[in-house]
Amino acid sequence: MPRRASRSTSRTARSPGPNNRKADRALALVEAARDRGVDLTVEQYPYTAASTMLSVVLPPWVHADGPDGTIEHLTDEQSRDRIHADVERWRIDGWENFGALTGWENLVVSNVESEANAAPEGKSIAEIADERGVRATDAVCDLLAEEELGVSIVAHMLEEGDVREILSNERVCVATDGLFGGKPHPRVYGTYPRILGTYVREENLLTLEEAVRKMTSLPARAMGLDRKGLVRQGMDADLVVFDPATVRSTATFDDPRRHPKGIHHVLVDGEFVVRDGETTGETPGRAIRAGVE
Repeated sequence: MPRRASRSTSRTARSPGPNNRKADRALALVEAARDRGVDLTVEQYPYTAASTMLSVVLPPWVHADGPDGTIEHLTDEQSRDRIHADVERWRIDGWENFGALTGWENLVVSNVESEANAAPEGKSIAEIADERGVRATDAVCDLLAEEELGVSIVAHMLEEGDVREILSNERVCVATDGLFGGKPHPRVYGTYPRILGTYVREENLLTLEEAVRKMTSLPARAMGLDRKGLVRQGMDADLVVFDPATVRSTATFDDPRRHPKGIHHVLVDGEFVVRDGETTGETPGRAIRAGVE
């Protein structure tokens, strides 16, 4: 028999998460490490939502026997009842209970592997559970089992004040941390133009020069990429030509696959991949290892 969706975790979503409003403590740890001689930097994307795989909401014991064992637990009624109790009652000490911390209405499916389950993309776990007439944990188990764990989510769980405080720190690189496919997090299409449009031009949180450093030379140095991140002779010709007066992201959570405005040209290794605002179809980029070019 289907079991009605539980709403007990939604109350927790109204309270700050355990790490919200603690950006100053995190940054202090970075500085403490640097004081001990550790060349430490961190990276950030400029949004108040995270993105990861839906399987992170499962208790640790569900993952213990690998993917095949996880799927067996997802289809076993006793295991599903145990999963539900662990999540709803917070029964495991030290576990980041992602579903309960965030609230099921704040976890939105962004991508599934099969066309058969395309309908849940863009819907929250709470909405999916309501539509199926089951508990939220059962909706999670069903969807993960149907897709053999291939489900990614966007989690609305962060605070803008923390984003701004972290971004303004000189040790912080900018990165997308993006997961592609389906209805992705807007950071995939919008991270860098959002930095330039929102936090540089509109809010003056960063200077243009500092923002560019955070997106180019600082991460290149952190990753040991000696031929990246600077414009000078002998470097790889990876270049972006943009208008600082108009550059901005147009990607949203509802419509994330929207290209930015104000970026005229993009060159990878000296070859145009975007020219006059239009993609060229060229793909000269290649995967590289840190410290190996």
